[in-house]
Formats: sequence, structure tokens, C-alpha cells
Amino acid sequence: MALACIIKGCTEGIFSLKMCQAHYARQRRGADINAPLKRRVRAINKEGTRVCHGCSKTKKLEDFQDNPKGLKGKLGTCRPCMRVKGRAYRDKNKEKLAAAKREGSRRRRAFLRGCKNIDKNVTQDSLRDRDGDLCGYCGVTMRFGVEGYADDKASIDHIIPLSKGGDHTFDNTLLCCLLCNTRKGNLSLSEWEEKQTWL
Repeated sequence: MALACIIKGCTEGIFSLKMCQAHYARQRRGADINAPLKRRVRAINKEGTRVCHGCSKTKKLEDFQDNPKGLKGKLGTCRPCMRVKGRAYRDKNKEKLAAAKREGSRRRRAFLRGCKNIDKNVTQDSLRDRDGDLCGYCGVTMRFGVEGYADDKASIDHIIPLSKGGDHTFDNTLLCCLLCNTRKGNLSLSEWEEKQTWL
């Protein structure tokens, strides 16, 4: 026989300290453990429908996304509500998602070039904290967060190019303007300096 929660009127099984999980969580928060629990009803109707937690409409089970941990292997929110929620998140976090995409593509490029040392902390922000806002080669003040091409747009350059065995680490990267980065290409620093007349 399974032991029940010690709180009067609760028939749930014991989680910890002779209480069910809900009452134990309340006690940890310092809330009133004798107040009635407001449990969300997660029932599936006999017709194979379910109420969406987002829009509160009754919908068919096919309208819910698969989730192995969900009730009957489905999420509690329907697909249209999940799309709205996802769109709102993307709109709110545009810059954060764009930066993560850029950094991920840089790491992937380094991995595909056979780079053995890839530091996940090498980002424009971390290099900006270290190097400042001036180009590491020509000294021009760079602009950050610029869309499209601009000569003074900030970019990450590998001092020893990835194509020549360079690593994607703090020791081998610096911030420079896009103009210097494209002119340098895959030349080593010494090769590129020989070609420059303004250095």
C-alpha cells in the first residue's frame, strides 16, 4: 500500500518529508501548505480531443505537437499557439539570436577547416571588451551591429588563417574592420604587412 501525503484531504503519494511534491514545494517556498491546491486538469476527452493551454479551445490530438513527456505523447499547447509563442520570442530576442547564429557559423567554419582548438567564448563582444572599438590593423573606429557590407563594420580576423592551421582562440583572433579583413584574406600577418604601403 502506497503511503499518502500527510496533509488533510490530499491522496497523492509521498515525495519528501511525508508530503506530496506539490505540498513539499509549497513548504519550501514558505507558502500556506493547507490552502487548497489548484491543479491543472490535463484530461483527454473520449472523442480524442484536448483543451489547449494557450487558447483554451478544444482541438484534435493531431493539432498538438509530439512530446514523449507529455500526456499521451503530446504537448499541452496546440501548434498555432506554439507558432505565435515562437514568433513573439524571436521578435523579442532578434539581436541575441542573430549573434548566436553568427558565432555558431564561425565555430562551424573553424571545425570544417580542421581546426583543433575552438574556443566558444571568442565572440565580437568578448573581443570588443579586450581590444576596444579600434581596428587592430588600421586603427579606424569600427561600427557594431551593422547590417550588410560597410568598410568600417567590425569583424573577427584570424591572425594565422584557419586555412593555414590557425586556431579559433583568443590568442589567434582580433577585431578589425571589414575592409582590412577582406584585403588580408588568407595571408599570414607577415605576408600581408609586406604588401601594405601605409604601415
